[in-house]
Amino acid sequence: MFTSQLKMYGKHAYILKKYSKDSQAAEPVKFTLKDFDGNSKDIVVFDSMIKCFIFCATLGFAEKRTANEDKSINVDANIFADVLNTNRKTIERIYKQIVLSDESISKDDRIKLVFKKMSMEEDKAAEQVILSYVRGGLEILDEHLKDSFSYETFATNFLELINHYNMEDEWWKLLITMFYLFQMEQDVI
Repeated sequence: MFTSQLKMYGKHAYILKKYSKDSQAAEPVKFTLKDFDGNSKDIVVFDSMIKCFIFCATLGFAEKRTANEDKSINVDANIFADVLNTNRKTIERIYKQIVLSDESISKDDRIKLVFKKMSMEEDKAAEQVILSYVRGGLEILDEHLKDSFSYETFATNFLELINHYNMEDEWWKLLITMFYLFQMEQDVI
């Protein structure tokens, strides 16, 4: 699965680049917020595109939201093969979880599917399943964060995303939000 460079296009590539540090910088997409003093700062939410990719695959799966490729804008994003290879186990675990939760397949067949070696054709189909959940997750992420214009609105919007998962511990939510705010301060482009 994902044995070569991954190239995403259009709206989803734009979102991926907007919230991630883009080391390629051929077509940078900036996410600019006002800091606590009112100064504009270009920030990133994820320190790499692969982290955003994995987060959004999980988010899309959790929300059961997939999306088709949308090339309505002319932007592309690349995740190199070596980066995918380093994160292959995590991506494969997400795919296995998707298969195991698919109630349209019998339990026995689900178990067989996750433990068998996939053919090249099955591998490509699995990639498309993951990509559809990534695109769905990217849309969810953008829906929650796109209206952020300051650190405060980002924190509020990010908390809304977290609150959706009914985390009971308010301190945990605050800790996660503070972590992202600290990361934003450190990752000014």
